[in-house]
Amino acid sequence: MPARSILEKILLVLLFAGAAMFLGGSIIRAATAYDIFTPGTLLHKPFLTDEQINYSIRLYAITAFYTLFGYGATLVGILGITIAHRKEFRHNGGFFMAAVLFYCCMPVEFYAAFYDIRLLQSVNALSFDAAINGKELQALFTERLSPRMSSAGFITLLAYLTSVFLIVWRPLTSKKTTSK
Repeated sequence: MPARSILEKILLVLLFAGAAMFLGGSIIRAATAYDIFTPGTLLHKPFLTDEQINYSIRLYAITAFYTLFGYGATLVGILGITIAHRKEFRHNGGFFMAAVLFYCCMPVEFYAAFYDIRLLQSVNALSFDAAINGKELQALFTERLSPRMSSAGFITLLAYLTSVFLIVWRPLTSKKTTSK
C-alpha cells in the first residue's frame, strides 16, 4: 500500500466524516419528516396538532445545517481525491463509477439544499411561538417534500449507497495479470 500524503489524509477524513454526517443525517431527517404524514400521502396524520407538526418541521429544518455541512465536507473530499487520483480511474472502475454517481447527484442535492436553506431561514426568522403556531412552515415543508423532490432524493440516496458498495467491494477493479 503506497504511503499517503498529509493532504490526502485530510481529504479522506473530510470525505468519510462528511459522508457519515450527510448520509446518517439524511436518513434521520427522512424519518422525522415522514413521521408526520399518513404513509403514501402528503396528508398529515389526523391525531397530530399543528403545534406538533410544526415542531417536527422545526427539528427537520435545524438538522439541515448538519447535513449541509456534511455534504460540503464530502464534496471537498471527493473533489480532492478524484483530482489526486484521476490517473487511477482506468484501473479502478469502481472508484470511477462512485465518482460519476456522486457528481450526477450534485444538481439534485443543490436543489434540495436550496429548499433546506429557505426552510432554515424561515425557522430562524420566526419567533418560536410563531413558528409553532403558524402555517408558513407547513407550506414550505410540503413543497420541500413534494413527490418530485422525494423521489429524486431517494434515488440519490440509492446512488450514494451504490457508491459505497463500489468503493468497499471493488467489483470493477482490473486484475493485474502476471506473465510466467
